[in-house]
Amino acid sequence: MELNLLHMVTVDPQRTPTMVMFANADYFFFRGGPTCAPISAQTPGACLSQSSAFAWQHGGFQPEIVTTWLGMVGPGIKHLGQTDEIWSDHADVRPTILSLVGLKDDYASDGRVMIEAIKARALPQSLRAHSETLRELGAVYKQINAPVGELGLSTLKLSTKALEGNDETYAQIENQLIVLTGKRNDIASQIISMLNAAAFDGKAINEEGREPARPRRRPARRRPARRLSELTRAGAIAGPRS
Repeated sequence: MELNLLHMVTVDPQRTPTMVMFANADYFFFRGGPTCAPISAQTPGACLSQSSAFAWQHGGFQPEIVTTWLGMVGPGIKHLGQTDEIWSDHADVRPTILSLVGLKDDYASDGRVMIEAIKARALPQSLRAHSETLRELGAVYKQINAPVGELGLSTLKLSTKALEGNDETYAQIENQLIVLTGKRNDIASQIISMLNAAAFDGKAINEEGREPARPRRRPARRRPARRLSELTRAGAIAGPRS
């Protein structure tokens, strides 16, 4: 179930793994040689090798492996210099470029426009309106939907605990992950729909939503943070105590 939450399940069943192992950041996995046997105190060298001349930068989840950079320069781009204040991933690059050049298409993107890096005059009015709420929604969306966001990292630990436990623990945690993934998908779908509508359909976000208007109050600006808190607390659920 964790593979589904991390968006690692594809439409091609032949490309979807049954289990994924993430190594300690100091190691990486590869196919063992013909003499490799299950590692034990007697035969560790057959399956384990070390080299100070090799740097592994793929296939993990640790910050030192999954953190990279994006350079942005040109008309409409803010002069921020080097910054780590914008939490983003590869999915955000395409919608950001489309917004900058004033284009749209019918491709369903999982990313958002990085309005934090764009000057206000280069944004459509629907993205300039309620920009603080849009930034908060975007931040929450990444933390619950990106594989290495706060929710993904939390549930990855939970899934590992399920595999380490007995049948009862495994079944309980997997069922909890199913429910949690459904809630995440529902919230993420609502958020990205609002973000895309503001970015490409000229529809400014409705901060009040379906709630009655309340003078001088901004309820929707608190709602994203609250929902992230709710999901991450749910992601910290534990199986039966031993």
